Amino acid sequence: AGFASAVTGAASCSPCALGQFASLSGSAACSPCPQGSFANFTASTSCTLCPVGTFAATTGNISCTPCATGGFASSSGSAVCQPCPRGSFSSVSGAFACTPCAAGFFAANTASSSCSPCTIGRFAAITGSFECTPCPLGTFGAETALTSCSPCPVGTFANSEGSLACSPCAVGSFASQFGLASCAPCEVGTFASVTGLAACSPCTLGTFASTQGSSSCLMCSAGTFAPAATVSATLFPDT
Repeated sequence: AGFASAVTGAASCSPCALGQFASLSGSAACSPCPQGSFANFTASTSCTLCPVGTFAATTGNISCTPCATGGFASSSGSAVCQPCPRGSFSSVSGAFACTPCAAGFFAANTASSSCSPCTIGRFAAITGSFECTPCPLGTFGAETALTSCSPCPVGTFANSEGSLACSPCAVGSFASQFGLASCAPCEVGTFASVTGLAACSPCTLGTFASTQGSSSCLMCSAGTFAPAATVSATLFPDT
């Protein structure tokens, strides 16, 4: 075994060349190592399977080739390397497994050699993501590689997904809670004269606001009065 003679009347047998083998005695020819195997010695009686992380795509190999970055071979004897699935990567050659992207990162394509950080306004809460999720309504993401978005502070809102920042409530409105998608109008009898308020202020004595969403209170006209937080002015009674 390991030798062959292709002619009759030979004085001796020849050793199998590199990349070839003869497993039986009395062989007339050596056979090339099949795909996924190699022989790096002469006179080989068998071929060796390619180790994990390597491959041999052709026959008659004297060595195996490491998988390129972005690929892997998880079993010995591979003829080809497999591409890393979406959401994972391989940054070194000769990998036998791919690594899931960390939370806050993603790999949209197969055969990735690295993961990309989520852009601002998006997040990835779990490992192995192949896409990032837009920040929900009422939240924002001002940095890259976020694993979660932040709720809008009181006095602000975010009415679209993927917001980079929250907007202050307009005059005449307020947001009393964190994480709101919209601001509420000031109730009658109250007002908000500046933006970004968490609460509206009651109209002071002698003023009133008869509609929602007021940015200021109206002065009572002559002959009328109003206590604090009044909806409308009241006439003085005749004497």
